[in-house]
Amino acid sequence: MYIWTGIDVDDQLAGIREKVRQLERELGVTNSNLTLPFHISLKMSFEMDEARAAEVVDTLETFYRKLQPFEIPVSGVEYHTTIAWIRMKENETLNRIHNGLNDLLAERFGVGLHEYDRDFLFHTTLCMDEEADLVRRFYEALKDEPLPAVLKAEPFLIGASPSGALGTYRVVRKV
Repeated sequence: MYIWTGIDVDDQLAGIREKVRQLERELGVTNSNLTLPFHISLKMSFEMDEARAAEVVDTLETFYRKLQPFEIPVSGVEYHTTIAWIRMKENETLNRIHNGLNDLLAERFGVGLHEYDRDFLFHTTLCMDEEADLVRRFYEALKDEPLPAVLKAEPFLIGASPSGALGTYRVVRKV
């Protein structure tokens, strides 16, 4: 079982979401139609023994219930080879939450750091595809779309997948 966690920003990005869906159809992007709402991941997904998954989800919920909503400044649309995203500006609160999650999960469940957890880039994925030219074209069509200057960090999401493969994650708890 794989566990994932993030901040739901789907409603706040409704304007660009419609443009993303239109571009998916027009360009034939294969892997961008993810099963989760637009979100800002807070830690890389991690594998957990299925027998402990419910305990991990409960622990994450307790962690999130202690947090207050806060604002996340938006940087803009970016891309790199096979992924396009909305990048968030450097944010001390996001860094503190990310580090707190890493510490909590390591201490309580033995979850190690993923290589991307070491220099985490807070973002909302817009498009993923193995064909780099499609992602570049996707980016070109979206780079000047208006975005909110800030997003509100609320609510928090916890998701799970039996395999960890793209398209298999489902939200299991909204906090």
